[in-house]
Amino acid sequence: MKKVFIAIIIVLILLLGVGGIYVYIPSTLTVSANSTLHGTVTGSSRALLQKEKWKTFWAGKKELTPNGAITVNDLFIYNEDTFRIAKLLQNALAITISSGTTRVNSMLRVLPAGRDSVGINWTYNDTTSNNPINRLKQYQQAVTTKKNMDAVLQHITQFLSTNKNVYGISIEQTTTHDTTLISIYSILNKYPTTDDIYALVKKLQAYIDANKALQTGSPMLNITQLDSQRYKVRVALPTNKILNEQGNISYNRMIPGDFLSTTITGGSATVDNACRQMQYYFEDYKRTAMAIPFQVLVTDRSKEADTSKWITKLYFPVM
Repeated sequence: MKKVFIAIIIVLILLLGVGGIYVYIPSTLTVSANSTLHGTVTGSSRALLQKEKWKTFWAGKKELTPNGAITVNDLFIYNEDTFRIAKLLQNALAITISSGTTRVNSMLRVLPAGRDSVGINWTYNDTTSNNPINRLKQYQQAVTTKKNMDAVLQHITQFLSTNKNVYGISIEQTTTHDTTLISIYSILNKYPTTDDIYALVKKLQAYIDANKALQTGSPMLNITQLDSQRYKVRVALPTNKILNEQGNISYNRMIPGDFLSTTITGGSATVDNACRQMQYYFEDYKRTAMAIPFQVLVTDRSKEADTSKWITKLYFPVM
């Protein structure tokens, strides 16, 4: 009789244990990782969707095809979980997560979280098995995957929290002092060459010398495309005193104000890309440009033929 009683107790314990699995492990598991950062939805999404940046911010082992297209061979492995970016969506990535023979489809979304703040939500749903043992295994795997998602998301958040990672350039806000300038411009039927630019610089330098003044800084340049063929090239030089206007040489004064600035090393293509990224920054943060931007040619390009050594500072007036 005692053995029967013990057997009944064991059966009840087993039934309660199995019942507990069904009570505490729901029929659908929702696994989610979340983070917030300072930035914008458009800027963060743009960075996330650029395949060439994935190796930088994904944690763990990385296996990517060299071209820009997404293929089935693009994957990341972190603590035995394999993450494969399956699709690029608007402000989101569809990511499959595999562990052993199990596979789930997740979605990483970039969401607004307040003024200049971004929330990242990474989630998936998994239907659990009716078999209590398999159901328990699914739950244990979900706990492990959740930890891996949290770790990977931490790397992504750290990456997106730095403007240089998002825009490819370091952007700082600065001010200028009251500056006296003389300027000149030319309209060309082609994109200006170094010779075109420095021909204007030399005219200004000759005028400064003729008026017994001093050049007090590097040449300042702005190139504006007027239409499909014509470009307006404006060059200015800072001087130590006010000079009279003559012919197509004008006097200008740069009033002290706020600027967004960055320093670039490289040729014209590198500078053009930096200008494009700065425009993205203005659009993303809804900043207002107060005047035309300009380049400061720190390196004398007429004397340095190696474009990889050119140093250029960009200044974008901002409110």
